[in-house]
Amino acid sequence: MKRKYIVIPTIVILTIVLIVMGVWWLNQPSLPFDKATAVKADWVELSFHPEENWMKAVYVEGKVDFVYVLSNGDCLLSVYDADGYPFEVNTNTPYQKWVQPICSKLSEGDRVKIWGFFWGNDPLPRIDACVIEKLR
Repeated sequence: MKRKYIVIPTIVILTIVLIVMGVWWLNQPSLPFDKATAVKADWVELSFHPEENWMKAVYVEGKVDFVYVLSNGDCLLSVYDADGYPFEVNTNTPYQKWVQPICSKLSEGDRVKIWGFFWGNDPLPRIDACVIEKLR
């Protein structure tokens, strides 16, 4: 009788853990981000039509204004494009194992090209980074 009270909750807990791990594993990208599908980020278009552009593959090329590295390794960046428009960049994406090592080496004034998905306005247009390249 006592054994049943231990076995059933254990099976339930293990099942929940396996489901959560399966969902996490399925959300991991199997292939690198496809840069060919991305279009140049248009600040005006993204700012004034966020619902229409949500999760659109974009890229921005510009200068890093600030870098903030969180305790878990994620980075928050502010990048100004060639026209002087600011973009917020976040590395908390399924691609973080590819972007975090590069992001931690960035500093203010570095020129970068960032590919990712438009996530909305927060209050600036936010791009969730999938690929970061440091330019010269």
